[in-house]
Amino acid sequence: LVFQTAAIDLLSRDPNSRVMAIYPMKALGNEQQDRWQIVLNNSGLTSQVGRIDGNVPPGFRAGVLERSQVIVFTPDIIHAWMFSNLGLPAVQQYLRQVRLIVVDEIHAYSGVFGSNAAFLFRRLQHTLNLLNAKPAYICASATIAQPGEHLAKLFGKSFQLVGPEYDSSPRYPLKVHL
Repeated sequence: LVFQTAAIDLLSRDPNSRVMAIYPMKALGNEQQDRWQIVLNNSGLTSQVGRIDGNVPPGFRAGVLERSQVIVFTPDIIHAWMFSNLGLPAVQQYLRQVRLIVVDEIHAYSGVFGSNAAFLFRRLQHTLNLLNAKPAYICASATIAQPGEHLAKLFGKSFQLVGPEYDSSPRYPLKVHL
């Protein structure tokens, strides 16, 4: 909900801005695409949510970039398709308009996948810098120790942490019996 609230605020102020939502697995991205669209529709915005993954034929991907304000990606498709097509006007225009990058399940980016993701995120940031795009990042994980250190290793930049002290979700008494 934090991602979507930030996106609604951004898109209501600047309908030409774009949101890049990155999920570590295609199945999670498929599920989240529907949730994004429902939330945007309920907000009264006419923004479209698209998805680019291996199931979307390459000939249709530029159209998704052109007509969608929120696009769901996996790191693999950013690496395999987007970076290979940086010369396409639709890719460049999309990246110039990216104002928010959402990275969910940040704890999944560890081990070899994490090192590859770190290179990818840094290449993405370098490309955005070249295109004069200055997006904000929102990353989330429910299960990570030392999130600041983890994010610094992944992105090569520091993040402001919002921890459990700001959690306003309801709490119920818990009793454990052994």
